[in-house]
Amino acid sequence: MKSIQISLFAIAFLLFSSLGCNKNKDCIIDDQIQGEWVWLKSVGGIGGWTLTPESENITRKLIITDNIYREYVNDSLVYEKKFVSGISEDKLIDTDVRTYIQFESGEKLATKIKDSDLELIEQCIDCFKYYYTKK
Repeated sequence: MKSIQISLFAIAFLLFSSLGCNKNKDCIIDDQIQGEWVWLKSVGGIGGWTLTPESENITRKLIITDNIYREYVNDSLVYEKKFVSGISEDKLIDTDVRTYIQFESGEKLATKIKDSDLELIEQCIDCFKYYYTKK
């Protein structure tokens, strides 16, 4: 009886520990991406445009908590989506990183976090990269 309880506990532990991230690897991104991020610029598109708060006359910020992604424009909520984070087996489009967040819709953004800087990279050709700094 005791061995069955230990086995059930082990199975439950493995099951719950695998739910946090895809690929069941070190998903440090979950902790790093949490918080409030202020938009610095976006670069991309077929013309290679650079958009900034000054050029667009808007402010943007992200608030990311508990696998919920909220995007604000001029302090008004414009997106609220659930996501999961993961690590791809291969490098993602237009970047050398393999970490990503994926929304319920299937949309995936590569994520690059260094110190207090966040780069989100759309996963398509001629798409945008979004640059943020942590508040």
